[in-house]
Amino acid sequence: MMLSEKQLELIELLVSGEHTVKDACESVGVSRMTYYDWRKGHTKVGKEFNKAYDEALELKVKESRRFVKTRVNNLLKSLMDITDNGKNENAKVNAVAKLLHYGDLDPSDKQELTIKGDDDNKNALLEMWKQKKQESNEDE
Repeated sequence: MMLSEKQLELIELLVSGEHTVKDACESVGVSRMTYYDWRKGHTKVGKEFNKAYDEALELKVKESRRFVKTRVNNLLKSLMDITDNGKNENAKVNAVAKLLHYGDLDPSDKQELTIKGDDDNKNALLEMWKQKKQESNEDE
């Protein structure tokens, strides 16, 4: 069984992430009740709709991952530049935290951190890092 043009258009609108269910349904002329019936998957049409929806969503996720991967080196270079040359100590701490997170390093593990600059800046940055870590632990 083939999906209708309305169903395919609805899937496209929803997967784009730019429309609410209400707006997407109104745009293609399908009631929300019908959409939710399809999503329940109790009928053959519903199962086909869900299969197409899931495939479209998976494709969107893959495209998004490819997009991020093509730009990740530039983003990492920007973060490294902030850690090496930034004037704002808080921005440096946040950049280091992002880099550690991206590197999948467990913040509870002991990490060695090298900070360029004079001793006062090193101590200030280290204190900020400890404070951020403590706040992070308190949030958990």
